[in-house]
Amino acid sequence: MKSSLRWFFLMATFLAIAVVGFDAQAGKKKNSRESIAQNKRTAISPTISASSCTPPGTSVVTDPTGDQNGNPAANQQFDIQSISIAEPCFANNIDKLVFTIKVANLNSIPPNGHWKVKFTPPTLPAGVTAFFVEMTSDQNGNVSYGYGTVGTTSTTLGTADDGSFNTDGTITITVANSKVGSPAVGQTLTTIQGQTQLLVGAAGTGLLAGIDSTTVTGTNPTYTLVGHASCTCPAATPTPTPAPSGGAAGTPRFQNYNPPPTGSFNGGEPSIGTDWVTGNAMYLASFAALRVSFDDCPSPARDVWTNTNVPAAVSLDPILFTDHMNGAHRTFVSQLTGQDSITFFTDNDGASYLPSQGGGIPSGVDHQTIGAGPYHSPLTATPAYPNAVYYCSQDIAASFCARSDDGGATFGAGIPIYTAAQCTGIHGHVKVAPDGTAYVPNRSCGGLAAVAVSKDNGLTWAVKPIPTSSTTGFLVDPSVGIGTNTVGEPGGQPSNTIYLGYQASNSHPKVGVSRNQGDTWTNDQEVGTEFGIQNSTFPELVAGDDNRAAFAFLGTTVAGNYTSQSSFPPNAPWHLYIATTFDGGATWSTIDATPDDPVQRGSICNLGTTSCMNTPNDRNLLDFMDETIDAQGRVLVGYPDGCIGPCVNGSVNSYTALASIARQSGGKRLFAANDPNPAEPVAPAPPRVDGVINDGSGVIHVTWSAPDNGGSPILSYNVYRRTDPGTYGAPLATVPAGTTNYDDGSTDPNTSYFYKVTAVNAIGESAACGEFAITAPPPINPCIGSGVLVDVDPTGDQLLAPMNADLDVQSVLIGEPVQNDNVNRLVFTMKVGDLSTIPPNRQWRFVWTPATPPSTPGTDRYYVGMDSNAGGAGAVTFDYGVITSSGNVPISQGTPDAGSVDAATGIIRIAIANSKVGNPAPGS
Repeated sequence: MKSSLRWFFLMATFLAIAVVGFDAQAGKKKNSRESIAQNKRTAISPTISASSCTPPGTSVVTDPTGDQNGNPAANQQFDIQSISIAEPCFANNIDKLVFTIKVANLNSIPPNGHWKVKFTPPTLPAGVTAFFVEMTSDQNGNVSYGYGTVGTTSTTLGTADDGSFNTDGTITITVANSKVGSPAVGQTLTTIQGQTQLLVGAAGTGLLAGIDSTTVTGTNPTYTLVGHASCTCPAATPTPTPAPSGGAAGTPRFQNYNPPPTGSFNGGEPSIGTDWVTGNAMYLASFAALRVSFDDCPSPARDVWTNTNVPAAVSLDPILFTDHMNGAHRTFVSQLTGQDSITFFTDNDGASYLPSQGGGIPSGVDHQTIGAGPYHSPLTATPAYPNAVYYCSQDIAASFCARSDDGGATFGAGIPIYTAAQCTGIHGHVKVAPDGTAYVPNRSCGGLAAVAVSKDNGLTWAVKPIPTSSTTGFLVDPSVGIGTNTVGEPGGQPSNTIYLGYQASNSHPKVGVSRNQGDTWTNDQEVGTEFGIQNSTFPELVAGDDNRAAFAFLGTTVAGNYTSQSSFPPNAPWHLYIATTFDGGATWSTIDATPDDPVQRGSICNLGTTSCMNTPNDRNLLDFMDETIDAQGRVLVGYPDGCIGPCVNGSVNSYTALASIARQSGGKRLFAANDPNPAEPVAPAPPRVDGVINDGSGVIHVTWSAPDNGGSPILSYNVYRRTDPGTYGAPLATVPAGTTNYDDGSTDPNTSYFYKVTAVNAIGESAACGEFAITAPPPINPCIGSGVLVDVDPTGDQLLAPMNADLDVQSVLIGEPVQNDNVNRLVFTMKVGDLSTIPPNRQWRFVWTPATPPSTPGTDRYYVGMDSNAGGAGAVTFDYGVITSSGNVPISQGTPDAGSVDAATGIIRIAIANSKVGNPAPGS
């Protein structure tokens, strides 16, 4: 066994030091009643009865009241009182376990809490010592339910089948047997333990401090499965008709993109434009104007997001518009100030910006929009800029549009486009047709969806409603798309086709078509019917060829008043849907662009700022999204994602607004000249290889992303390998569809290799986008998880082995997670062989030599440690201090900031403020 480790060594001895308990949450001495109560926890032999059919079922273990860390009045939400297990009969005869945790009360949900039951079934995967189910709360007190495994660390595998809690402190978590080791009737779950914990530090990087736990002695408490044969079973649920994946042959397909996590860009009410010269997309939300480039060699494309740092930093509303008519590629970035806007424009995708007047005076105080296009005859372009630029905004009683003739540097006077008697708010985004006709859509003009139309370059405007349309009372602005050329235009049609997408009175998405600038309308119809859409919001429309258009919207199949947080189902999933037409609006085909990842759950408040003051904030997506096309006719939708993390597969919304782009990856384009050639279906696109990494163990991990399928389902992937020098032969491996990784354990460490990956469908095999050499794994981030692995030690090398497995040190990690209180802390993690039984009079120590010796005379090292005292997980205490340079005598100086022990995994964690151990600085 090692006696020292370079700069760091560990001690596990039989010497006992008497110290007081530590409250991991408050940093105070533990109430004296805690140590007494530890000995009173009782394991109950399960008594099987009909109660197993109905939760809570069989009581497995009870725990004294008021024994949680802190005084009895504190942390009652974490005071475990009992754990019970039931096995009701579920639909389709699926075997499930229902765990009930009873705590003192849940009148309020503390943030960053964990309520957990751990247990050991007879069969465990390799490296796993137990399974768990748990309820967790995030930093806002929103709860979710999950299950997972315990090994070297705890790993959440997924969302529990069901979960709920009551204010009386009853927590119920349901999980299928198949997800937790598949225990069968007659088999026994052992070492059942309830735990409550509180996160110290930031979510994902902090330390879980134990608040209360039930005692495990040997393999007890236990529960033997009785099944549900004697229970009343509900009727089997019929197999549902699969939801349509959307679209016939040629219907567009989409892939979704987000900025890197380090950007933390907020994407509420985004605008998106595309530069038809450079191919870049421009995305604005809040203050961040982002340039997004796409490398389409692989699929999904390699995307790079760059914040272009627009000078303006004050806003009530942001808006962005990229002009691409008549060869222009100018992007405008506007931030509303109230009376007008602060506006900048760029001709180089944000590399530099020039200031604009902002808008014309008078102007509205809300919901500004910028658009541009050719002048309507008889006016022609000025030398300053090829297009007329319009700035429109709404006021309390009217809306105004002003025109710029110098590319948006200055604007003329604002002109009313309708009166309060004609239309109410809220209007959509101004757009200009190739013939110079300007359109501003409005949700309600006499209760009808309409466009305000100007045929004289903004001097006068006329309101043109869809007679068969309707509107809700919600503030959802409609959107107009305009054919950009005459391709597909009916012969003799006097102007480009316009498509008006809106939310109808029943909240369904509808679109109407006009071929004469709004004078008459045809094909006013609902879209998304193949999905059974019951509510929609944020309609956005864009057109390419005159007979091709795309209508994007958020939709849900759940009926009801979706703006009511109190009555609308809180787990109702919303998705991004995109409907396309290739016949001038006669028919539309809809696809779900986010089939596996909802954009929101529950309510969406579309009632304006003053009426949307809910907690949690269901106006997180704000007021709209945006849609555009690139020079190839690919559709791009900029949208905010309000459901990320556990929300995706769970039931609780995250209320985020993650910047997101859905970008067309296949299918027909909105410009027929750029349709796939040959026509689809074709072989898949080349997969994007995301990593070829040597983990140090001799295994090479190859990972990739699923590409566009070419219009035919992917069947498999081929992984190729060559030596350097060398050539590729037959595939090294063929991986089935749905798997996007391969581990190669057959390499020679003295040989250089390259890898490539292809995809296969019924049509053929894709090309490969490049080849990739083996790389080292990315640097371990000390801010994430347990931090950096400092050292490992062989198993079973402790003195008197195999005895004393509790003193068999196996690994040590050190982390520096971000802390909610901004205090710099070191978090030490030790894994030992076995802590299922913690004997008395033991010590576990982390000892290190600092760059600067401690200030205590005669000492040269610091330590943090855990003592078992009388034995058992409930009796352990934690301390820190210094060690003498002569005699290795520890001198305790107090209790660390937090400490925990997981008896099931053998993991000890201790957090200590840097200031208590010499205040080590970065780089020391």
